[in-house]
Amino acid sequence: MPRRSLILFGALLAVAFATFWLTQEWLTLTWLKSNRDGLIGFCQANMALAVAAYLGVFILCAALSVPGAASTMTLAGGMVFGLPLGLVLATLAATLGGTCAFLIARHLLHDWVHARFAPVFAIIDRGIARDGAFYLFMMRLVIVFPFFVVNPVMGLTDMPVRTFVLASFLGMLANAFVWVNAGTMLAKMSSLDDVLSMEMVLALALLGTLPLLVRTLARFMLRRDK
Repeated sequence: MPRRSLILFGALLAVAFATFWLTQEWLTLTWLKSNRDGLIGFCQANMALAVAAYLGVFILCAALSVPGAASTMTLAGGMVFGLPLGLVLATLAATLGGTCAFLIARHLLHDWVHARFAPVFAIIDRGIARDGAFYLFMMRLVIVFPFFVVNPVMGLTDMPVRTFVLASFLGMLANAFVWVNAGTMLAKMSSLDDVLSMEMVLALALLGTLPLLVRTLARFMLRRDK
């Protein structure tokens, strides 16, 4: 890795660690619930400032891949802005922040990782070129794939930026709806486990895998017809 890239990568890691350390207390369900009335009151009195602050913090945390920030910030969006506006803001911030994390990994680590693990990434990039958008859409919906991991990992592949943005936006829109809607009922929640029932997890997983299954089936039918 070039010295300049190494220094920049180290600086970003330090900033990410500092951001995580500074936000770990209030990026929690407990903090949001205990400050719910004050946050809603501030938002109603200072809507423009609240929107700008929300977008800024969310994008920063997503760009730096701060663990757990996406789900908590999405809940907060539903809590203070309500379902329609909260959904728009959370999806926009998650997409923009995720794209920043994607581009950071792409410009700082992509070439170095590909040079070190060329055979592995040759296989990965063939799959990404063929079905990358479908895989990414699925990962946005299946909760076992954390956003803060998916974003930089996709940046290490050869996925086009446009594909990343579009697939991320569509997947995050469906995912964010669940979390923002839960945020509107935050006062009744006791833990983040209350957000997703098993039925909801299975529904999101099915929605995420459905496009890939349809495409795989279509390919199978085309090969059989030949």
